[in-house]
Amino acid sequence: MPGMMKGLPRFLAGEAPTYVLVETLTKSTLILMATAGCLWCGQAHAVGVPRFEVKELVNSADLIVIVDVTTVRTMGAGAPLPFGDRLLPANRYSADLSVRSTLKGRPLEEVSVTYELPEEFVGYSGLREGIRMVFLRRDNGQYHLANPYYSNFPASRELASREAQSKDISEVVLSKMLAVLASPTSTASEKREILRVDYALPSNDETTAAVRKGLSDSSDRWLSEKLRGELIRFGDLSQLPEVANLLSHDLATQDGRGWLLYVVGNCIKDPRAVPAMEPLLHSPVDAVREAAVEALWHMAVPAVVPALVAKLDDPDEKVQFYAVRGLSDIANEYGWGGPSEGEFHDHREKYLSHWRAWAGSQAR
Repeated sequence: MPGMMKGLPRFLAGEAPTYVLVETLTKSTLILMATAGCLWCGQAHAVGVPRFEVKELVNSADLIVIVDVTTVRTMGAGAPLPFGDRLLPANRYSADLSVRSTLKGRPLEEVSVTYELPEEFVGYSGLREGIRMVFLRRDNGQYHLANPYYSNFPASRELASREAQSKDISEVVLSKMLAVLASPTSTASEKREILRVDYALPSNDETTAAVRKGLSDSSDRWLSEKLRGELIRFGDLSQLPEVANLLSHDLATQDGRGWLLYVVGNCIKDPRAVPAMEPLLHSPVDAVREAAVEALWHMAVPAVVPALVAKLDDPDEKVQFYAVRGLSDIANEYGWGGPSEGEFHDHREKYLSHWRAWAGSQAR
């Protein structure tokens, strides 16, 4: 996130934030991660938002509470909000919060909050009614949203345990987010809100357990696909056969397919996954084979050489490119380092001939 003025989070200091796109760039293509904006926040596919940094958000908040947001009111026109080099017309809102538990700050029973949102969508989020985890800062005796982009998340309806209160506050916040994924009473929409910032979730047993529990309770196809991909991303290869089945037989949702292709191509590094990937390597769909061979490239171990050599003869140029990159990384031959896609496209036969000859010499 952008730089900091003393005492202010960087996004409040008027500096331009470092944005992350809601799309995810793979080595081969720009894949829409579950059509991020369409499913997660309306128009967010067209708007960059700063990365969610839990420690920075916790530090910027004077009060972090699990609340029941009982009422959100529109108060009319507010002061224009600075955004980059523009002033955006804005509306003013107020909300009444009934506190269920306090994670940081002075314990209160009720809180009133005021905030502004620009009329034009720029990624800012207001409060929603329901059980929420809310991050507030106190200014001149009034509470305001601590972060215009990440002001609140859904929260589980179960109250915080005393045991959780002893943790670092950032860890408590992450645990509360994971509790939403695991809770059978959380809606698919609420779980999607958490998964918007999946990159911030820790790679540990607590996360894996929460995602597994969420998957076991899910009746939403896209959410199930998203959670299966998350488990693979966190190193749980038990989901790979089902993911291979979904992709090989074109059973995934349109949004889930893009996400699962991304996960296969970029998050599988364990060579033990190769047997389960056989259906993907022989799929009639180019994009599926591309993701599978990209995964072999990332594994970069001698055990995948036969599969990479076989893909030198694939009819799809991108599959061939990944095969060449994988072989060049494994062989580490002087003068034959991995080409760029442009270089490979311009001199494809040169590279294919070389690595076919290399494979033949290795077989002798």
